[in-house]
Amino acid sequence: MTSKLAWRTSLAGTSLCPFLCLICRWPSPRCNALLDDSLPQPRALIPRCFCSGCVFRNSNAPPCQQHSDPSSLFSIDHTAPSLIMTQQLEAKALVVDKPQGPFHLVDIELDLSKLGSDEVIVRYHHTGVCHTDVNSRNLATPELLPAIYGHEGAGVVEHLSSSYEGPLRVGDSVLASFCSCGGCNNCHSSRPAYCDIFVPMNLASLSKNMQHVKVSYSAQDGSKGEALIKYFGQSSFSSRMAVTDRSLTKVSSNVPTKLVCALACGFQTGFATVFEKAPSDQARSFELFESAGIHVPDSARSSGRHERSKQTLLVTGLGGVGLGAIYGGKTLGFGSIIACDLNDSRLELAKEIGATHTINAKGLDATAFAAKVKEYSADARGASLAIEASGSPVAMGNAIRALAVGGRSVVVGAPPPEALLPVPHAEILAQANSVEGLLMGNSVPQITFPYLVSKLEAGELGFLEKMIAVYKPADMNKAVEDQESGKVIKPVIEWI
Repeated sequence: MTSKLAWRTSLAGTSLCPFLCLICRWPSPRCNALLDDSLPQPRALIPRCFCSGCVFRNSNAPPCQQHSDPSSLFSIDHTAPSLIMTQQLEAKALVVDKPQGPFHLVDIELDLSKLGSDEVIVRYHHTGVCHTDVNSRNLATPELLPAIYGHEGAGVVEHLSSSYEGPLRVGDSVLASFCSCGGCNNCHSSRPAYCDIFVPMNLASLSKNMQHVKVSYSAQDGSKGEALIKYFGQSSFSSRMAVTDRSLTKVSSNVPTKLVCALACGFQTGFATVFEKAPSDQARSFELFESAGIHVPDSARSSGRHERSKQTLLVTGLGGVGLGAIYGGKTLGFGSIIACDLNDSRLELAKEIGATHTINAKGLDATAFAAKVKEYSADARGASLAIEASGSPVAMGNAIRALAVGGRSVVVGAPPPEALLPVPHAEILAQANSVEGLLMGNSVPQITFPYLVSKLEAGELGFLEKMIAVYKPADMNKAVEDQESGKVIKPVIEWI
């Protein structure tokens, strides 16, 4: 029989141990059964075989025909309810227990018997760290702590609740993003980011029934407590978690999860914002007038088009959101894509992604900034669409003043709660400009993620490697420090 070491070597690129023991950190060399041929076959370590009548768990009998072939061991029966053989599941998690406090690595226990009909257990492999996580930590009130944050998780479905009837199956590779109720008018009209209870479900860690859910944890100093979960429906600063399925999108398993998770929030938001708010490149249709029975004479119609190649996209702030917007502008075919930041290395990365021009705004007042944008714009009129992704009120004011007549500015970067826009109303009126806020780019993850992951799989998103830096869970506070200082765009926590 093929040695276990050979099996391990041949399958080292897979995302799960082929024996499904779920007790080792595959593919790190912790499972002796995979290394020592003097030990019994791995089936003695209580892996799960899902074939009817298979004796794979009996070390004195051979496995079923499927599992006698090492090359087929990674085949998972996606109709099986679980990869887990216990009702109490242990995991690691990062808990915050006071406002602006540090993240503590703790042990948690998940009770599988309490899973809801819309919940699954996800084994997270990697989780991105977002400014939203840090802001939630900093602004949290005592009643919302202790808590487990995290909303950019990538991993594998391990277990379905006994009453689960959703689309996911055990073994599915998934990317976790924002949660929505699924029952309001906006959810029913394919606008899940506009869900009526988006803020409480995502930022206040409430279930769709407006209830808080907690898990027990044990800290390294021996102290115990209970922490809120359900942050964005996923609380993915954990190695395993009970996740609301509306937070999850099935994606290809052929791409590294350390890169996949970098798409989950900021990048998705920037990319989708471009598609949601890009000016039409078609002539005005008057369809609402006609739907109301108002006659539109031919003399009022125009065959002229505002071609995309003559439109200009301006992006201020080049974190994950801004760089996602740059890629969205390239995908949609804007004639000019202007990237603005104070960091030259990020400006260079934006050019690699698709920016046609860059502006370092250091020392530029609003007038000088607007002049630069008009100089670089496709038709010398200014920006057709400006996406403000830094959260800076000054940057937002400058972006508005750089708009072309009829241009649109969209706020997607999170400003301080007390921030006000420093723009005279008369300027907005005279230029026929609009200023809008947008949550998550009004993205539909089931559309956005498969597309972006397909591009990643095709090798077109190699720049993500330059955005991320991988940290162990114990180094979470260093990851936050590096992100806040601007040293790293997207810290990623590695759980496997």
